[in-house]
Amino acid sequence: MWFIVDILVLLIVGAVCIKQAVTVGGNALLISGKKIENIEDFELASVLEKIYRLTVKVVDSQRNKPIQDVNVKVFRVEKGPITPKQWAENLRNGTPYKTLMISTTTSSNGSVIVEFPEGIYEVIVNEYGLNQVCELTQNLEILFIEPKKHWW
Repeated sequence: MWFIVDILVLLIVGAVCIKQAVTVGGNALLISGKKIENIEDFELASVLEKIYRLTVKVVDSQRNKPIQDVNVKVFRVEKGPITPKQWAENLRNGTPYKTLMISTTTSSNGSVIVEFPEGIYEVIVNEYGLNQVCELTQNLEILFIEPKKHWW
């Protein structure tokens, strides 16, 4: 009998997320396609994903003040091959090789704070034509400064 178990483990060194684990009868687990027979294998299995905080701030260059209510989009850049179904879904979002993770507006202090697993992400502020690609391997802060407006 198959049982789906969502496991969330919080360690002292940080939060890690274990993807879905499926029991295969008895004591064996099937995690991300790997059959785990005992707890030692389970602990050593590479199914842990570290979660990091990504902070995006948008600031006015002339007044040095945060800009609120600006749309910020965060995409996960696909590293490996994707299925045609995933490609079609991503294409609907206008980005065939990126997955839209979140689209939100900045808060009153001009920032967006999100938590994602390790990976490569692209942050876009369409209103000002700004974007930044980053590899999330630790907590990260990205600062976008609105370009100066010229009189001409």
